[in-house]
Amino acid sequence: MIRAIFFDWFNTLARFQPSRAEIHSRAFKEYGIELAPEKLTEGLLLADNYWFEAKAKGKFKQDPQDQLAFRIRYEEKVLSVAGASVPQATLMKVMERIQELYKGVSFILFDDVLITLQALKERDYTLGIITNLEQDMNALSQQMGLSSFISLIITPKEAGVNKPSPLIFTTALQHARVKPREAIHIGDQYKIDTLGAHRAGLNAILMDRFNIYPGITDFPRITSMTQLITHLN
Repeated sequence: MIRAIFFDWFNTLARFQPSRAEIHSRAFKEYGIELAPEKLTEGLLLADNYWFEAKAKGKFKQDPQDQLAFRIRYEEKVLSVAGASVPQATLMKVMERIQELYKGVSFILFDDVLITLQALKERDYTLGIITNLEQDMNALSQQMGLSSFISLIITPKEAGVNKPSPLIFTTALQHARVKPREAIHIGDQYKIDTLGAHRAGLNAILMDRFNIYPGITDFPRITSMTQLITHLN
């Protein structure tokens, strides 16, 4: 019997406003490179996989040059999916502009989140968030109207590790006072969220809002929060 449901944050419950694709599109346009946001969305999501997997494998170091190399490779992956190529000197300038533009973004919930959380809360599920973000998630949750639904938030600060380490998931289980088989984790990163939760003994559902993983069949895959209700039924 499922008693607790944990959610990833980014691209599961919330996204940036304006979107990352819009920010990247604006930055490239300022340097004479026309790339519509819709051409950048898939590349950003696939580049995320590269970034998160590198961090999970311990390949991402704190050395500034190492971080810069990863950022360049990230943007190159975005561009390759969009079918574009940009000289590295220009790309460096675009990357600086992207960082400036990100300072003005905020989070916005997906339209299906609040209504789904309300339905789950009415069924007496314990609801929580497991995220690798290190900002003040409790304040953010309250600001976005989630505090009446969310009972616990686990970040690397509480667990001492990032996803996909089993420890961050077991920390959430301890806070919720449930066994692994009594919990579900829903997230958008297959290796970080889905496999990470599964290896910690939890049930796992892949949130694939942008249809990046159409071939995944070893775990349930949903494209909206409302499908979660159907799955639980």
